[in-house]
Amino acid sequence: MIVNSFRTRAAICAAGAAVVAALTAGTAIGVADANDDAFVAAMQKAGWPVKNAANAPAMGKDVCAELAKGVTPDQIVATFMDTEAANGDFKASGVNVTNQMVAAMVSAAKQSYCP
Repeated sequence: MIVNSFRTRAAICAAGAAVVAALTAGTAIGVADANDDAFVAAMQKAGWPVKNAANAPAMGKDVCAELAKGVTPDQIVATFMDTEAANGDFKASGVNVTNQMVAAMVSAAKQSYCP
């Protein structure tokens, strides 16, 4: 499966935008359940600055949706990094995203949310 499909790129770009909003929003709200807690903790351990834990799980669930479509973890990482290189949303918010951070996010999503 090629990640260059419009729908896949659009979904991953949307997930990226959601990540920026989720990770940089200033309001701290309690996390809903143990899966959310585990995902947020893994994100923070990987270096993601999670400031709004209530919004962060949506990103993990978006990753699972892409995996369910047959997109591989490596394809998600590559597309995420290509998108960041093209638009710099994270860099603009002071986050220097690495391949390892995105791979950790995908792994955390798989462990927390994917069937």
